[in-house]
Amino acid sequence: MATGCLSAVNRPRIAGLDSFAGGIWRTGEWPHEGVDFRGKRVGVIGTGSSAIQSIPVIAEQAAHVYVFQRTPHYTVPAHNA
Repeated sequence: MATGCLSAVNRPRIAGLDSFAGGIWRTGEWPHEGVDFRGKRVGVIGTGSSAIQSIPVIAEQAAHVYVFQRTPHYTVPAHNA
């Protein structure tokens, strides 16, 4: 149905977000050049399909990853080559 990041980027209304000094990246607007997470503390908000795919990749680089999750999802590998 393309109701996620493929159709519209979700910009959550979080108090203080516009004064946050760190970097903010959204999976629906991911930079083509990539992001360097080496040594950083990273917070991921949400655990939808994009987060499930990106968290392991981010965790390979980041010093620590915090995942903020409202409702856990059940997933299984698709094994699509």
